[in-house]
Amino acid sequence: MKDVGLRIRVQRDLREAFLEACGAQDKPAAQVLREYMGEYVADHESDMVRFEQVNQEVLTEDMTEMLRNNPPDVVYAAFRDAFFKGAIRMFQRDNEMRNIVLTDLRPVTKPPGISSTGR
Repeated sequence: MKDVGLRIRVQRDLREAFLEACGAQDKPAAQVLREYMGEYVADHESDMVRFEQVNQEVLTEDMTEMLRNNPPDVVYAAFRDAFFKGAIRMFQRDNEMRNIVLTDLRPVTKPPGISSTGR
């Protein structure tokens, strides 16, 4: 449901090039912008979900207690270090999962001499 508008200012050359590219694709400019906006939001939502997952992993009872009972400089350094370590672990897990998926998506090759009918 489209019920609000968005007004933006861009350089004339960019606008003309964008409208020309949209026309070449037979897509209305507004549709292309809505698609880009949706993709942008989805990308950033997934980033926010990842950050929240790291926060949940990092905020153990010990960390929460440390946050409550120490001065800001100590809290900042400890949380920063724990968060970055958690983010690195998440990146490594994501990368391992991506490698597993990409491995599973490799095309199956037939051994030499085997036809598509199996004879």
